[in-house]
Amino acid sequence: MDVETTIWTVEIGTEAILLGALVKRGLASRYFAFTVYVAFDAISDIGLTFFGRGRSYAIAWMVASSVAVFLRIAVTLELFRRICDHYPGIGRFGKTLVLVLAVGVVLGTVATVSPDLHAIDWQRPLLHSIVLFRRLTSTGLTLFLVVTASFFARFPTPLSRNIVIHGRLLALYFFVNACSDMTFILKGIGSARVVSEVLLSAVALCFLAWTFLLTKSGETVPELTRVSDQDAQRVERWNKELLQAGRWLVG
Repeated sequence: MDVETTIWTVEIGTEAILLGALVKRGLASRYFAFTVYVAFDAISDIGLTFFGRGRSYAIAWMVASSVAVFLRIAVTLELFRRICDHYPGIGRFGKTLVLVLAVGVVLGTVATVSPDLHAIDWQRPLLHSIVLFRRLTSTGLTLFLVVTASFFARFPTPLSRNIVIHGRLLALYFFVNACSDMTFILKGIGSARVVSEVLLSAVALCFLAWTFLLTKSGETVPELTRVSDQDAQRVERWNKELLQAGRWLVG
């Protein structure tokens, strides 16, 4: 067994450990989409070992990768909803915020696609189109999480420790996956093995970090400090500006 296969096997093991930790700590239901994603990723990785390395493997990989992309989007939206849970009554404002952030992220992500289009191997259009879709989605989700964290950091309402950690690890995890897919596009299947090993190790470390850092006590929300009149006025101004931006986008 070579080093890359060993690391890949360890990664699957870390996913299994994480799943067990989420269930044992009662966090699986609260982070349901994330739990489903981790389970699917582990099962699909194990399942792919039965397809060898031929055409059937490529088809199975493309199907699994496509499903994984939509599960990642679901995980990100789930985290956003958990953040909004800390802001009772955010309703309409939250929906507008998602719209504004999504538009900005899409524009930012599209701006990064030029190197991929120049380097991509169009002799296998379906395979490389899916890899490109994965890369763009991972990049977009990373940007979405970073911008969301930056936006909510302006508000005085504290978030639970688990939410903060989960958001940071998700952003790192998506960034690593984006780097992996870009490496495949720019360098092809013959990408340097050491790069693949480093990226696989980074993914496994993300799962380990989730295992040790997401705890039952981490769901406790810190006490809210008194909000000054100046902070309240500033937040109200942001609310109005954001709602105006949302109306402009949809109208």
